[in-house]
Amino acid sequence: MHELAEGLLDLNRPLDPDATECDVAEVTEQVAALMGAGAQGERWPVSVSGAAESTPASISPDALKQVLINLVQNAQEAMPDGGPIDIRVGADDGRIAVEIADRGTGIPDEILPRIFDPFFTTKGEVRGVGLGLFVAEGIVRARGGALVAENRTDRSGAVFRLEIPLAPPGDASG
Repeated sequence: MHELAEGLLDLNRPLDPDATECDVAEVTEQVAALMGAGAQGERWPVSVSGAAESTPASISPDALKQVLINLVQNAQEAMPDGGPIDIRVGADDGRIAVEIADRGTGIPDEILPRIFDPFFTTKGEVRGVGLGLFVAEGIVRARGGALVAENRTDRSGAVFRLEIPLAPPGDASG
């Protein structure tokens, strides 16, 4: 219960209150290295593309890490036998976009509209309480962004796309 309460409080409590921006490419590479370490990396190799250039966005590094780790963990759970996780980073029209794609079974159409609802889970009683995606979506929305889920067009897995506003030019507070 304590962990649940802390997760909900984190929606509005920044871990680093002075950080208002981060380099998305750098944070994404850090998360990929963390999530792809050791045996876990052999089972679920994480690749990052499009992250060669600095991509400053209006979100703290800790908040972005929390969102990305949650999305990568969900991708891992969608592929219990393992499989690749692809992360793509890009910038367009004043926003940074990060896509996390898996090769699991995808998200059933009847569940897709509820995927970000609080306490909604398909993991069963022991494995989840249905707050991970709710918290991740709340973090992104609180920073003026959006988080959406969809199935790959060829139905070979799911894609989560988060969009965050670019950091204002000259803002070096992160």
